[in-house]
Amino acid sequence: MMDTPCSKQDVQRILQMHRSGLVSWKHLSPWAAAQIEQLDEPPAWLCELVSLQYRGHIDKCLEAFVLAPPFEPLNLNELSDYLISCLFARFEQREISWATFLQEAGQHADGTQAASEDCEWFYDLLNELEDTEFDDTVTARQVEKVRQLLSASIEQVTEELAPFAEAFRKDAAIRLADRANDADGRA
Repeated sequence: MMDTPCSKQDVQRILQMHRSGLVSWKHLSPWAAAQIEQLDEPPAWLCELVSLQYRGHIDKCLEAFVLAPPFEPLNLNELSDYLISCLFARFEQREISWATFLQEAGQHADGTQAASEDCEWFYDLLNELEDTEFDDTVTARQVEKVRQLLSASIEQVTEELAPFAEAFRKDAAIRLADRANDADGRA
């Protein structure tokens, strides 16, 4: 997916990654810079993306490309499951708790009404989790249930996240080295 130039469907999934909090400007900016280096004529949205840090500006940049002519149909069911799978990836990375995952997945499913399961399904799992005082056995069973439900989408998110994670790690290593050099210069 992440070979440039990206299709509108690819960029829509990048937008879902960003909206879910799975990627931020710290992932997108170095990824966009690497893509630009590979292209003779990079698209305008990619050139703009490399300099953006504010969430709203990033969303606006990606949306402008996705919604510009020529128009392409979007599969809202797949995109909803993709965003929920991005939330699941955040849970697996220990960025959010299981309860937070269920709450946010339920909110998203309620807002779109296009996910594989409706909002009540996620809220029922959350209620069960709360009623059992966040029992680890209940959590493990629920995690497996969601993993099975969204297995294809979770696998797609995992694969498509890899280039962004790699760009983030390379950029973070540079930032850390710069900080170390700055600290050595002050000592």
